[in-house]
Amino acid sequence: TLVSYMQIMMDQLHAQRHMLEKQVRRMERYIRIYAKDELTNAYARRSGYAILRQLLGGPSDEVDFLTMAFVDLDNLKAANDLYGHEEGDIYLKTVVDLLMEELNDSDIICRFGGDEFVLALPNKFEENAHTLLQKVNRQLAVINACQGKGYRMSFSFGTLFYDYSEPLDVESAIKQMDSRMYNYKLGQIIEPDKKKKA
Repeated sequence: TLVSYMQIMMDQLHAQRHMLEKQVRRMERYIRIYAKDELTNAYARRSGYAILRQLLGGPSDEVDFLTMAFVDLDNLKAANDLYGHEEGDIYLKTVVDLLMEELNDSDIICRFGGDEFVLALPNKFEENAHTLLQKVNRQLAVINACQGKGYRMSFSFGTLFYDYSEPLDVESAIKQMDSRMYNYKLGQIIEPDKKKKA
Protein backbone atom coordinates (compact mmCIF):
# COMPACT_ATOMS: atom_id res chain seq x y z
CA THR A 1 0.00 0.00 0.00
CA LEU A 2 2.81 2.40 0.91
CA VAL A 3 4.59 1.62 -2.36
CA SER A 4 1.39 2.26 -4.31
CA TYR A 5 0.85 5.56 -2.53
CA MET A 6 4.44 6.63 -3.24
CA GLN A 7 4.00 5.68 -6.91
CA ILE A 8 0.86 7.81 -7.14
CA MET A 9 2.71 10.75 -5.58
CA MET A 10 5.62 10.31 -8.01
CA ASP A 11 3.20 10.24 -10.95
CA GLN A 12 1.52 13.42 -9.73
CA LEU A 13 4.87 15.18 -9.26
CA HIS A 14 5.96 14.08 -12.73
CA ALA A 15 2.72 15.46 -14.23
CA GLN A 16 3.13 18.77 -12.35
CA ARG A 17 6.74 19.05 -13.52
CA HIS A 18 5.67 18.43 -17.11
CA MET A 19 2.97 21.12 -16.81
CA LEU A 20 5.41 23.65 -15.29
CA GLU A 21 7.98 22.98 -18.01
CA LYS A 22 5.28 23.58 -20.62
CA GLN A 23 4.30 26.86 -18.95
CA VAL A 24 7.95 27.99 -18.83
CA ARG A 25 8.36 27.25 -22.56
CA ARG A 26 5.18 29.22 -23.30
CA MET A 27 6.40 32.17 -21.22
CA GLU A 28 9.79 32.10 -22.96
CA ARG A 29 8.02 32.14 -26.33
CA TYR A 30 5.90 35.15 -25.29
CA ILE A 31 9.02 36.97 -24.07
CA ARG A 32 10.71 36.39 -27.43
CA ILE A 33 7.62 37.45 -29.37
CA TYR A 34 6.89 40.57 -27.34
CA ALA A 35 10.49 41.77 -27.00
CA LYS A 36 11.18 45.48 -26.83
CA ASP A 37 13.74 47.54 -28.73
CA GLU A 38 16.49 48.34 -26.19
CA LEU A 39 17.03 51.94 -27.26
CA THR A 40 13.48 53.25 -27.63
CA ASN A 41 11.45 50.76 -25.55
CA ALA A 42 9.09 50.38 -28.52
CA TYR A 43 8.22 46.83 -29.53
CA ALA A 44 10.80 45.24 -31.79
CA ARG A 45 9.83 44.54 -35.41
CA ARG A 46 9.04 40.86 -34.86
CA SER A 47 6.99 41.68 -31.78
CA GLY A 48 5.13 44.42 -33.62
CA TYR A 49 4.24 42.13 -36.50
CA ALA A 50 2.84 39.54 -34.08
CA ILE A 51 0.72 42.15 -32.30
CA LEU A 52 -0.50 43.73 -35.56
CA ARG A 53 -1.50 40.33 -36.95
CA GLN A 54 -3.49 39.71 -33.82
CA LEU A 55 -5.18 43.13 -34.02
CA LEU A 56 -5.97 42.77 -37.72
CA GLY A 57 -7.34 39.26 -37.24
CA GLY A 58 -10.75 40.53 -36.24
CA PRO A 59 -12.64 42.71 -33.77
CA SER A 60 -12.67 41.71 -30.11
CA ASP A 61 -14.42 42.66 -26.90
CA GLU A 62 -11.85 45.46 -26.49
CA VAL A 63 -11.29 46.56 -30.10
CA ASP A 64 -14.07 47.60 -32.52
CA PHE A 65 -11.83 49.44 -35.01
CA LEU A 66 -8.36 50.93 -35.13
CA THR A 67 -6.13 53.41 -36.89
CA MET A 68 -2.57 52.52 -37.80
CA ALA A 69 0.22 54.96 -38.58
CA PHE A 70 3.57 54.57 -40.33
CA VAL A 71 6.09 57.12 -39.00
CA ASP A 72 9.40 57.92 -40.71
CA LEU A 73 11.87 60.27 -39.01
CA ASP A 74 13.26 63.10 -41.13
CA ASN A 75 16.96 63.98 -41.16
CA LEU A 76 18.24 61.10 -39.02
CA LYS A 77 21.21 60.69 -41.37
CA ALA A 78 22.02 64.37 -40.96
CA ALA A 79 22.02 63.99 -37.16
CA ASN A 80 24.36 60.99 -37.40
CA ASP A 81 26.66 62.69 -39.92
CA LEU A 82 26.89 65.98 -38.02
CA TYR A 83 27.16 64.74 -34.43
CA GLY A 84 27.62 60.96 -34.50
CA HIS A 85 25.34 58.03 -33.80
CA GLU A 86 24.87 58.97 -30.15
CA GLU A 87 23.03 62.08 -31.35
CA GLY A 88 20.97 59.91 -33.69
CA ASP A 89 20.04 57.72 -30.73
CA ILE A 90 18.96 60.79 -28.75
CA TYR A 91 16.82 61.89 -31.70
CA LEU A 92 15.13 58.48 -31.98
CA LYS A 93 14.47 58.28 -28.25
CA THR A 94 13.14 61.85 -28.10
CA VAL A 95 10.56 61.15 -30.80
CA VAL A 96 9.42 57.85 -29.29
CA ASP A 97 9.22 59.31 -25.78
CA LEU A 98 7.02 62.15 -27.04
CA LEU A 99 4.79 59.71 -28.92
CA MET A 100 4.47 57.43 -25.89
CA GLU A 101 3.38 60.38 -23.73
CA GLU A 102 0.39 60.81 -26.06
CA LEU A 103 -0.55 57.12 -26.34
CA ASN A 104 -3.12 55.23 -24.32
CA ASP A 105 -2.27 52.01 -22.48
CA SER A 106 -3.88 49.97 -25.28
CA ASP A 107 -1.90 51.71 -28.04
CA ILE A 108 1.11 50.02 -29.60
CA ILE A 109 4.33 51.45 -31.05
CA CYS A 110 6.76 49.20 -32.90
CA ARG A 111 10.21 49.98 -34.33
CA PHE A 112 9.78 48.77 -37.90
CA GLY A 113 13.23 49.81 -39.19
CA GLY A 114 16.14 52.07 -38.31
CA ASP A 115 14.11 55.30 -38.38
CA GLU A 116 10.64 53.89 -39.06
CA PHE A 117 7.89 53.09 -36.59
CA VAL A 118 4.40 51.62 -36.82
CA LEU A 119 1.65 52.65 -34.41
CA ALA A 120 -1.58 50.76 -33.78
CA LEU A 121 -4.27 52.80 -32.04
CA PRO A 122 -7.30 50.68 -31.09
CA ASN A 123 -10.67 52.47 -31.06
CA LYS A 124 -9.07 55.72 -32.26
CA PHE A 125 -10.41 57.44 -35.37
CA GLU A 126 -8.02 58.51 -38.11
CA GLU A 127 -8.63 62.21 -37.55
CA ASN A 128 -7.70 61.82 -33.89
CA ALA A 129 -4.51 60.00 -34.90
CA HIS A 130 -3.60 62.89 -37.23
CA THR A 131 -4.15 65.34 -34.37
CA LEU A 132 -1.89 63.32 -32.07
CA LEU A 133 0.92 63.01 -34.64
CA GLN A 134 0.76 66.68 -35.62
CA LYS A 135 0.91 67.65 -31.94
CA VAL A 136 4.13 65.68 -31.48
CA ASN A 137 5.61 67.28 -34.59
CA ARG A 138 4.81 70.70 -33.10
CA GLN A 139 6.55 69.67 -29.87
CA LEU A 140 9.61 68.71 -31.91
CA ALA A 141 9.52 72.13 -33.59
CA VAL A 142 9.69 73.77 -30.15
CA ILE A 143 12.69 71.60 -29.23
CA ASN A 144 14.35 72.56 -32.53
CA ALA A 145 13.87 76.26 -31.78
CA CYS A 146 15.27 75.93 -28.25
CA GLN A 147 18.29 73.77 -29.06
CA GLY A 148 19.27 75.26 -32.43
CA LYS A 149 20.98 72.12 -33.72
CA GLY A 150 22.24 71.78 -37.26
CA TYR A 151 19.37 69.54 -38.26
CA ARG A 152 15.59 69.61 -37.85
CA MET A 153 13.78 66.96 -35.79
CA SER A 154 10.44 66.00 -37.34
CA PHE A 155 8.73 63.02 -38.92
CA SER A 156 6.51 62.20 -41.85
CA PHE A 157 3.58 59.85 -41.44
CA GLY A 158 0.84 57.98 -43.23
CA THR A 159 -2.30 56.65 -41.52
CA LEU A 160 -4.89 53.99 -42.25
CA PHE A 161 -8.31 53.47 -40.66
CA TYR A 162 -9.50 49.85 -40.36
CA ASP A 163 -12.99 48.80 -39.31
CA TYR A 164 -12.81 45.06 -40.16
CA SER A 165 -15.29 45.47 -43.03
CA GLU A 166 -12.76 43.80 -45.38
CA PRO A 167 -9.83 41.48 -44.65
CA LEU A 168 -6.46 43.22 -44.28
CA ASP A 169 -3.01 41.76 -43.63
CA VAL A 170 -0.01 43.50 -42.09
CA GLU A 171 1.98 43.74 -45.32
CA SER A 172 -0.91 45.38 -47.22
CA ALA A 173 -1.55 47.81 -44.36
CA ILE A 174 2.10 48.88 -44.21
CA LYS A 175 2.24 49.26 -47.99
CA GLN A 176 -0.78 51.60 -47.94
CA MET A 177 0.58 53.63 -45.02
CA ASP A 178 4.02 53.86 -46.62
CA SER A 179 2.47 55.27 -49.79
CA ARG A 180 0.55 57.88 -47.79
CA MET A 181 3.67 58.72 -45.80
CA TYR A 182 5.56 59.34 -49.06
CA ASN A 183 2.78 61.72 -50.17
CA TYR A 184 3.13 63.50 -46.82
CA LYS A 185 6.85 63.99 -47.49
CA LEU A 186 5.94 65.54 -50.84
CA GLY A 187 3.48 67.88 -49.13
CA GLN A 188 0.45 66.05 -50.50
CA ILE A 189 -1.26 65.25 -47.21
CA ILE A 190 -4.24 62.91 -47.51
CA GLU A 191 -6.83 64.20 -45.08
CA PRO A 192 -8.57 61.59 -42.92
CA ASP A 193 -12.19 60.74 -43.70
CA LYS A 194 -14.24 63.27 -41.72
CA LYS A 195 -17.09 60.76 -41.43
CA LYS A 196 -14.82 58.46 -39.45
CA LYS A 197 -14.27 60.56 -36.37
CA ALA A 198 -15.34 60.59 -32.75
